Amino acid sequence: MSKLARADLAGLFHNVTDRKLLQTVALIDRLPKRGAVDDLLAPVRPRLQRLRPPRPLTLRRLLTFPLEELLVPAAAWRPGSPRLSRDLLGEIQQTVISGLDPELVREIEGRLAGRTMRDKAMILRCGERLWPASAEVLAGSLPPSPAGGDSKGRNRRQQLEIAAELVRIGPMLAALFLALPEKPLRHLDEAQLERMGTFLQELEGKGGRALSLGAEALGQRLGDAAAMLEVLLHAGAGKTSALRLSAANDAGRRVVAELDEAAEQLRRAGRQPATALADEMVQLVGTLSALEAGPPDLPVDRAALKQIAHKAAKAVEGHLQNVVYGEVLDGFKALASPDTDEATVLAVEAAARAARKLGAAGRQLGLNGQIDLVVKSALDDYRRAIVKAGASADDEERVMDQLRIVEIIFGADAAADLLMARHRGRLAKSA
Repeated sequence: MSKLARADLAGLFHNVTDRKLLQTVALIDRLPKRGAVDDLLAPVRPRLQRLRPPRPLTLRRLLTFPLEELLVPAAAWRPGSPRLSRDLLGEIQQTVISGLDPELVREIEGRLAGRTMRDKAMILRCGERLWPASAEVLAGSLPPSPAGGDSKGRNRRQQLEIAAELVRIGPMLAALFLALPEKPLRHLDEAQLERMGTFLQELEGKGGRALSLGAEALGQRLGDAAAMLEVLLHAGAGKTSALRLSAANDAGRRVVAELDEAAEQLRRAGRQPATALADEMVQLVGTLSALEAGPPDLPVDRAALKQIAHKAAKAVEGHLQNVVYGEVLDGFKALASPDTDEATVLAVEAAARAARKLGAAGRQLGLNGQIDLVVKSALDDYRRAIVKAGASADDEERVMDQLRIVEIIFGADAAADLLMARHRGRLAKSA
């Protein structure tokens, strides 16, 4: 795909409404070959998870199901990580499909025709035949172990091995994940815990690698690292095995290391889109809080968690100031223009909501005073940028757009005060 075409297609997902996004994704789903277009969906995947459009159940999508929880963008993948870089997915799919028995492919594709990813029974029925066969193909196509300093070859082989193991345990992963509510799970009931305990015991029978990767996928499916560690330690009947204790300790060290890296990246990051910053910060602070509030026996370094929280607090304070005085204020001023379109209004509202999320994350870290100072000191800048009193209906509509931004960041009282002040200004002007 040409650079120009990619840029044009990327615009299809920029500041579009939910309805437009779903229409565009449905069009992409109908393409016989998605290719690089699929990469352009990466920034909107969180929205798609929330909207849950009925995606067609295709052979490639069924093959990917056991891998999905551990897929990460290429930029987020790190050597030694138990994750899969999404840029390797196309190669995995092509290797498997070309290596499968053509009769099996035709049979499964016939069964999947007209089905969607909401058809859980069909996912399980066809997956039970597809995934074990796919594991054999992947295992048989692994490149030789590279020698010397071929880190690229070593990383590629490592990910292919992970993919082969995940599809090997695919029937177990799918049976559990499809039975669980949507993530994140706020509370695990006894039946769910019992089912997870059985799942982990079955994984133990497949070996330590299966247990480690299955537990990692479960943690992503739960959307809660603390819950994953607690499940690894306690779910199921009887005494926790040495294998599970070892897997929990490894997972605990990995969770803390990943949190530290995330906090460091956020602390050092320059100006970035507010929505991306807020989502990353909320996830980081939520995981930190859950781990700190978890049972005493969670295998995490609590001293390290305090240091991570300190880094996160510095990051929140700096980014909130940049967003409130930068992206949101610039957008707020742009709303005063008669040429402002609906997409701009939605973009500024999204940035304002992101600023509020950053503030909430900061308060969760104990930064009440600092958050109040940043927000209160910025209000005068917004007050000066509001549309001056005018008589036209367009003026009033633009003012209401601006007041909506004030309400999101500063609260309803501040928005009402600005509205009344503007009304008093109009009365004075007409007198």
